[in-house]
Amino acid sequence: MDKPQYSFSRLDLYERCPWAYKTVYLDRIPRAKNDARETGQLLHGLVADYLNRLIATGQPTDWDWARGATPQEALADAVEMWSRFYETFALPQGLESPGVENRLAFDGNWQPCEFFSEEAYFRMVVDFHFRQDSLGVIVDWKTNREVPQTVA
Repeated sequence: MDKPQYSFSRLDLYERCPWAYKTVYLDRIPRAKNDARETGQLLHGLVADYLNRLIATGQPTDWDWARGATPQEALADAVEMWSRFYETFALPQGLESPGVENRLAFDGNWQPCEFFSEEAYFRMVVDFHFRQDSLGVIVDWKTNREVPQTVA
C-alpha cells in the first residue's frame, strides 16, 4: 500500500465521513466533477500564478495582469472570488524567502528529504509561505468556506 498523503482537505473529509475518505483516497474511485472543486482548482492556479508574478516583479499588486488573467468561461462564483482576492490582496514588502506551491517532505525522523523519495514519511505542498523578521507564515488557501463580506 502507498504511504498516506495528508492535507487539510483529506483530514477534513476523513473527520466528516471516513467511508468517503476510503472511497476516494484508498479505493481511488474518482469523484464526480462539481462546481466547488472546479472553482477551487481554478483559483489555486490563478493565485499561484499571481503570487509568483508579484514576487518576481517585486510589485505589491498588478491589477491589470489579474484582470487579464480572469477566465472568460469560469463560473460566476470563481470570477467573484478571484476579483475579491486580487482587489484586496497586496504582497507585503520586505518578505524573506517567499515561496508558492512548494513541496516539502520529511523522513521518519522528521529530517527533510526529497519529495518523491522512498524515505519520505510525510509530504505536503505549501500554498504560500514567507518570513517577516522572526515570524514564519504558512498560508493554505481555502475556497470552500463562507467568508463574511466584512472580512474582505
